[in-house]
Amino acid sequence: MIDLVKIPFSRFGSYLVVSKDNDRLFIRDVRGGDLSSGRLVELSFFDVENNKLNMKLESEETLLRFSNDESKVEICFDSEDTVRVRGNNCIVRLDYVLKSYDHLNQHSINKFELHSYSEEVKVMTTVLKGDSKVNLEWDKTKTKSGTLTVSNNFEIAFSSYVDINKCDYDLSFDEIVKREKQFYNKWAAKTLNNENDKFIYSQKLATYITFSSVVKPEGLLKKYSMYMSNNWMTNIWSWDNCFNGLALASNQPELGFDQLMVFADYQLESGVLPDFMNNRSVSYSCAKPPIYGWAYTLMMELNDYYKEKKQIEPIYKMMKKQIEYWENHRTNKFGLPFYNHGNDSGMDNSTIFNKGCPVVSPDLLSYMILQYEALEKLANFLEISNQWLEKADRLQEKLINELYDGREFFSRDGMTNKRIESNSSLITLMPITIGHRLERDVLDNIINKLTSDDYYTEFGFATESINSEYYLSNGYWRGPIWAPTMLLIIDGLKRSGYKDVAIQAARRFCNATLVGGMAENFDAKTAQGLVDPAFTWTSSTYLILSNFFYN
Repeated sequence: MIDLVKIPFSRFGSYLVVSKDNDRLFIRDVRGGDLSSGRLVELSFFDVENNKLNMKLESEETLLRFSNDESKVEICFDSEDTVRVRGNNCIVRLDYVLKSYDHLNQHSINKFELHSYSEEVKVMTTVLKGDSKVNLEWDKTKTKSGTLTVSNNFEIAFSSYVDINKCDYDLSFDEIVKREKQFYNKWAAKTLNNENDKFIYSQKLATYITFSSVVKPEGLLKKYSMYMSNNWMTNIWSWDNCFNGLALASNQPELGFDQLMVFADYQLESGVLPDFMNNRSVSYSCAKPPIYGWAYTLMMELNDYYKEKKQIEPIYKMMKKQIEYWENHRTNKFGLPFYNHGNDSGMDNSTIFNKGCPVVSPDLLSYMILQYEALEKLANFLEISNQWLEKADRLQEKLINELYDGREFFSRDGMTNKRIESNSSLITLMPITIGHRLERDVLDNIINKLTSDDYYTEFGFATESINSEYYLSNGYWRGPIWAPTMLLIIDGLKRSGYKDVAIQAARRFCNATLVGGMAENFDAKTAQGLVDPAFTWTSSTYLILSNFFYN
């Protein structure tokens, strides 16, 4: 099931990842974000005559098995911090990936510590079985090269740590495999499950990717947090997290709530939330759109856990501060909220940004209206007097008066207030998310454009009209189909009374996963998976749509 080139092998809570770059097999560490590949060591397998082995990979969610007629190597996780490797009738060579100031030190006859200065982590390689031979070359301030070779039916433990190595290796490899399988099955049992045979592979893939992309609390991360991917997007972004929280809401409500609240400790006095973070760093480069209100409202419908005061109080405080940021610091002299950067919108390179920023876009006003509605609902739970609905009504009036011409929504230059002529991006159709509030003629115009051949393909809604001069099949937000916009639109369609269209769109997206897997986005015409092939918000959106909208 697991193609290590596309889908890294890991487990819940771990920063360690096993993946391939073409034919090269690496153990990586995904601490610290996506500025580094995190490669720690390369593993290669040889026969007794030192010929490199060509081995077939068979994989399960908790076990990798490489084999040929004579030899076998198995890899599993012992814990959040340890990978175990076992081999028969072959030799394993570990080539440590060394950069400036990295040290590889021999601690005893069977223990070798990598002090990865570059990755800010230490790793102890413990040879539990087999004969080891180490080759170290020192160059003044670092290990220039380091290779460990282990032969004779070997078993190795590979443990990462920031402080000291506290790992023990009491259980046998087979006992670990049995325990880890049980652990994974508990996760799978709590995952939203569409039992349609057509989607068995998509179901398994989405379940595994979400499981294996959760990292443990460490450093800046105070909660178990779901990364976007273990490939390259090894961070948490502050609107991606909402979709992952939604997929967990029904059966793992505490973990789902933690996904929404992961940024709360780092919300600035202005109310702005981080753009993204990981265990070591937090970035405020951009301010993602305020979709927390939309997400939390949906979560309340899925599970009464989210109606409890102990959850409502902190999320209300966070969402209130966030919306006040957009009111006080991101509203122009014309009284319209604006994006300062394409990445603020989440739809980073949308064609509404062709002429630069700032830009006033109808999606932002729509999300703010939804957040006002959510705040009003939460305030009522807390018995707090409020004027949130009045604010929603006033902003909706601005949306219609300033960004709608009687036929379609459009964007404006945030400085001059001039209309932006490029109007072929899906971003201008996102007022479907507040379709339940719109007049019938306005809603009909959105639906007619949204379901036209310009946007609605066999696999979902293209992010740029496929007939636009700017359309690119692999153009990020200039054409491909994306999971988050699909879920936002489908939910909007359902709430607006277009349930049949919503169900059809959900089916089309689910069908896209049969072609492109759980990729970051999909070719709008072919559903080929694009960019990162193992993405959590795609997995989470699939799980939601296949369970709540498909049937």
